[in-house]
Amino acid sequence: MSDGKRDTLATIVAEDSALGQAASAVDQLSAHLPVAGQPAACPLCRADPWPCPRFMDAAARIHAAGVGLHELIPADLHPMLWSEPGQR
Repeated sequence: MSDGKRDTLATIVAEDSALGQAASAVDQLSAHLPVAGQPAACPLCRADPWPCPRFMDAAARIHAAGVGLHELIPADLHPMLWSEPGQR
């Protein structure tokens, strides 16, 4: 991560699984993760602080699909989203 951007990877899941059903929301959520070391700014929504509305929308869709959000979001960002340990 020399430029501060978060590394990403692609993975394959069954389309009819919970994660497969939420795949487009996972892509959107990941795209709106802040650059490492700059947790208050969305890299795409320059006018909005992070977590931005698009991130929150994607998070809601993922949660509705029954997928755990805390496993999709880097640990360094958890305190900004969940104020108490275990509140996920």
